[in-house]
Amino acid sequence: MNLRLMVRFILLILLISKFITIKATEANNLQISLLTIVPYNNEIYTIYGHSALRIHNSKHNIDIVLSWGTFDFYSTNFLYHFIKGETDYFLSTTDYNQFIQNYYLMNTTVIEQILLLTPKNRESICKILSLNLLPVNRAYCYNFLKNNCTTRIRDIIEKTIGDTLNSSNSSNSNTVRQLIHSYSYPYPWVSFGIDLIIGSEGDKPLCKREELFLPMQLKKILGSSIYSSNESIVISSNKILQSNCRKYIHPSFFCLPINVSWLIFCLYGIIISIVTIQIHKNQKSKNLFIVNKIAKICFAILFFLIAIVGSIVIFFVLFSHNPCVHHNWNLFWLHPFHFIGFIGYFFKKSFYWIKNYHWCNSILLLLFLLFKFCIPQNLNSAINPYIYCLILGSLFYLICKKIKM
Repeated sequence: MNLRLMVRFILLILLISKFITIKATEANNLQISLLTIVPYNNEIYTIYGHSALRIHNSKHNIDIVLSWGTFDFYSTNFLYHFIKGETDYFLSTTDYNQFIQNYYLMNTTVIEQILLLTPKNRESICKILSLNLLPVNRAYCYNFLKNNCTTRIRDIIEKTIGDTLNSSNSSNSNTVRQLIHSYSYPYPWVSFGIDLIIGSEGDKPLCKREELFLPMQLKKILGSSIYSSNESIVISSNKILQSNCRKYIHPSFFCLPINVSWLIFCLYGIIISIVTIQIHKNQKSKNLFIVNKIAKICFAILFFLIAIVGSIVIFFVLFSHNPCVHHNWNLFWLHPFHFIGFIGYFFKKSFYWIKNYHWCNSILLLLFLLFKFCIPQNLNSAINPYIYCLILGSLFYLICKKIKM
């Protein structure tokens, strides 16, 4: 294993030395292009696509792909560091033919945009890449919006050409939430989860340059960008691989969060109706005791699950360095204090602090529903039935304690 690492290190040093030796007089043989991997559905992290740089130099027999999207899923506490926004990604190099072969096997579309660069620009970009390839510089702290495989390439191109890639229009109506939804639509539950985590910052309009955290946005903007001489930055655009793998997935009934949430609300509504009917029939009947027990267990499960999700959301808000997860209005209904509601169903005695929690919970949720249209955050409509269920759960507890059930 040590020998293998040593060989890779030597090859890396040789690669860096090749970049450094490329001078402006030799740069005519150098072709630099952006490779865009169109979003595909193999994994959750592939639905946004991928960006890489191709460096092709026939004189030095170089044809490699540089990617800033490499990560080690099996590294220590990867998921914890990813949630916290402290994940290290790496710059990796791959032989071009091997790179294309890998995406061919995954049935993916790959688009190449060859860049129009002067010999001096090409020499400059090689120096930047040689610095990035140094072992001390290869790792970087990943940030989905500001520091990822696409923004790294955007920054290198801008530094090389001496201009930004948003000169045509300074603003755009797209928001982070809208852009993410435009790619996550095949996975409705992923979109729902993202809506729970992203706060009001995700609904602020972005300028065009800020949209370039997504590979397809960079491809689009780069293709329409021009130099001050009115020459296009992209010489040509080619589809290296073509795939029809990304098709619209028609989700079934249970794959849509809004349908599931309303179904859950209906089930809780039926439970409350049965309990109410039994109360009117006979408050001391055996059937009432059984139905009441089932209802308490069901509401306890509801409060427990929502408290768990609320704990995850509040962790993002308080401790995560990920962008757009702060100032989250979902915390008004989705929070760890629901654990109080959960444990309250297991006490026969009526504690005042549990009663106070349920009174506050009912009032807060009703106010949230009344004024949520004034909130500067685009809330997912599937949350409404869950809020109704929480209100039912708190009122059910208060009524049970009042009539001593």
